[in-house]
Amino acid sequence: MAPILARLRYYPLSARQKPAATVNVGPALQSVRCGVWTRADTACQSPAMSAKHRCRMHDSATDSGARAGNRNALKHGRYSREIAEFRRRMQELLHEASELIEIV
Repeated sequence: MAPILARLRYYPLSARQKPAATVNVGPALQSVRCGVWTRADTACQSPAMSAKHRCRMHDSATDSGARAGNRNALKHGRYSREIAEFRRRMQELLHEASELIEIV
Protein backbone atom coordinates (compact mmCIF):
# COMPACT_ATOMS: atom_id res chain seq x y z
CA MET A 1 0.00 0.00 0.00
CA ALA A 2 1.31 3.49 -0.82
CA PRO A 3 2.57 5.45 2.20
CA ILE A 4 0.09 8.29 1.70
CA LEU A 5 -2.86 5.95 1.52
CA ALA A 6 -1.64 4.11 4.60
CA ARG A 7 -1.66 7.35 6.59
CA LEU A 8 -5.07 8.47 5.37
CA ARG A 9 -6.63 5.09 5.96
CA TYR A 10 -6.85 5.53 9.72
CA TYR A 11 -8.31 9.05 9.75
CA PRO A 12 -12.02 9.71 9.39
CA LEU A 13 -13.25 11.74 6.43
CA SER A 14 -13.73 14.88 8.56
CA ALA A 15 -10.00 14.96 9.40
CA ARG A 16 -9.12 14.94 5.69
CA GLN A 17 -11.28 17.96 4.90
CA LYS A 18 -9.80 21.42 4.46
CA PRO A 19 -9.05 23.31 7.67
CA ALA A 20 -11.47 26.05 8.69
CA ALA A 21 -8.83 28.75 8.10
CA THR A 22 -8.94 28.25 4.33
CA VAL A 23 -12.72 28.51 4.03
CA ASN A 24 -13.01 32.33 3.89
CA VAL A 25 -10.28 33.20 1.37
CA GLY A 26 -12.56 34.73 -1.26
CA PRO A 27 -11.61 38.40 -0.62
CA ALA A 28 -7.91 37.53 -0.61
CA LEU A 29 -8.19 35.66 -3.89
CA GLN A 30 -10.11 38.51 -5.51
CA SER A 31 -7.66 41.25 -4.51
CA VAL A 32 -5.52 43.07 -7.06
CA ARG A 33 -2.18 41.37 -7.71
CA CYS A 34 1.25 42.99 -7.85
CA GLY A 35 2.13 41.90 -11.39
CA VAL A 36 5.84 42.79 -11.32
CA TRP A 37 7.88 40.46 -13.51
CA THR A 38 10.14 38.35 -11.32
CA ARG A 39 13.50 36.75 -12.08
CA ALA A 40 11.64 33.54 -12.84
CA ASP A 41 9.99 35.41 -15.76
CA THR A 42 6.54 35.18 -14.20
CA ALA A 43 4.28 37.84 -12.76
CA CYS A 44 4.31 38.30 -8.98
CA GLN A 45 1.16 36.85 -7.46
CA SER A 46 1.34 38.64 -4.10
CA PRO A 47 -1.60 40.92 -3.31
CA ALA A 48 -0.99 44.62 -3.90
CA MET A 49 -1.03 46.91 -0.88
CA SER A 50 -4.05 49.11 -0.35
CA ALA A 51 -4.01 52.33 -2.41
CA LYS A 52 -0.92 51.11 -4.27
CA HIS A 53 -0.25 48.99 -7.30
CA ARG A 54 2.59 46.84 -5.95
CA CYS A 55 3.05 44.33 -3.13
CA ARG A 56 5.09 45.00 0.00
CA MET A 57 8.17 43.38 -1.51
CA HIS A 58 8.14 45.24 -4.83
CA ASP A 59 6.92 48.66 -3.69
CA SER A 60 9.84 51.03 -4.08
CA ALA A 61 8.62 54.18 -2.41
CA THR A 62 10.37 57.29 -3.68
CA ASP A 63 10.72 58.80 -0.21
CA SER A 64 12.16 55.68 1.45
CA GLY A 65 15.77 55.02 2.33
CA ALA A 66 18.54 57.26 3.49
CA ARG A 67 19.00 60.85 2.37
CA ALA A 68 21.39 61.57 -0.46
CA GLY A 69 24.92 61.88 0.87
CA ASN A 70 24.07 60.18 4.14
CA ARG A 71 27.24 60.18 6.24
CA ASN A 72 25.65 57.85 8.81
CA ALA A 73 25.74 55.01 6.29
CA LEU A 74 29.53 55.26 5.94
CA LYS A 75 31.06 52.23 7.64
CA HIS A 76 34.71 52.86 6.87
CA GLY A 77 36.80 54.62 4.26
CA ARG A 78 38.74 51.64 3.01
CA TYR A 79 37.46 51.92 -0.57
CA SER A 80 37.02 55.66 -0.78
CA ARG A 81 38.64 57.63 -3.58
CA GLU A 82 40.95 59.53 -1.21
CA ILE A 83 42.26 56.39 0.47
CA ALA A 84 42.82 54.67 -2.88
CA GLU A 85 44.81 57.69 -4.10
CA PHE A 86 46.80 57.73 -0.84
CA ARG A 87 47.66 54.03 -1.18
CA ARG A 88 48.68 54.50 -4.80
CA ARG A 89 50.99 57.41 -3.84
CA MET A 90 52.48 55.39 -0.96
CA GLN A 91 53.22 52.49 -3.32
CA GLU A 92 54.99 54.89 -5.69
CA LEU A 93 57.06 56.32 -2.83
CA LEU A 94 58.01 52.86 -1.59
CA HIS A 95 59.00 51.84 -5.11
CA GLU A 96 61.14 54.97 -5.50
CA ALA A 97 62.72 54.37 -2.07
CA SER A 98 63.59 50.77 -2.96
CA GLU A 99 65.21 51.96 -6.21
CA LEU A 100 67.26 54.52 -4.26
CA ILE A 101 68.40 51.85 -1.80
CA GLU A 102 69.52 49.62 -4.67
CA ILE A 103 71.56 52.48 -6.17
CA VAL A 104 73.36 53.25 -2.88
